Amino acid sequence: MRSRTPDRLCAEAVDVALTVTQEAVGAHSVGEHLGVVAEGDRVVTHLFACKEPAYRGWQWATTLTRASRAKAVTIDETVLLPGPDAVLAPEWVPWNERLRPGDMGPGDLLPTDADDLRLLRQIQTLQAFGFELEETRPFVDCLRAGHSAGDTCAASLAVYRRKLAELDAMVARLRSVRAEVASQLVRAELEAAGEGGPMCELGAVGAPLTGEETRTP
Repeated sequence: MRSRTPDRLCAEAVDVALTVTQEAVGAHSVGEHLGVVAEGDRVVTHLFACKEPAYRGWQWATTLTRASRAKAVTIDETVLLPGPDAVLAPEWVPWNERLRPGDMGPGDLLPTDADDLRLLRQIQTLQAFGFELEETRPFVDCLRAGHSAGDTCAASLAVYRRKLAELDAMVARLRSVRAEVASQLVRAELEAAGEGGPMCELGAVGAPLTGEETRTP
């Protein structure tokens, strides 16, 4: 709990606080002594006017303290604090609370909220199609940029084209394998019926599919 009465020894050490403040920020920046504030038991902050033109109304605050039963004060810190008449920036207001009628025009886009459910739906839909999580990023970024759909941006369209190329390669591979299996089935049926036919095994085309083979070169 902050003490209401400043420690006498710390409060009387104005010259010490002034010297420390001038050494820390430069004598040209330190103005008159404005008073003291009790921060706690044997902890006192000395306030000095700030003479910097860009910080009108601000105050240099140098805090002094001393150990119990000790008479010598020691330095804690020196900081710049706003005073009652300090010029401060206005309180920050989120963009979605700053918008007023007339701020938006035709073609203007607004970013999405962090909890926009459309982002989750977009990811779930793409993953249901077999898209990897990283491949959904352009679609999410498109929605966050303010577009009504996640697949209307150039990056999203590029992912669609790349995925279609991969699927086309897989389909061509499957067709080739199917043709080979069908050929082997005909041979096997003829042989089983006693009409003969050369014995052969599935060649390279009929080899089992692997994850690497289904990828687009």
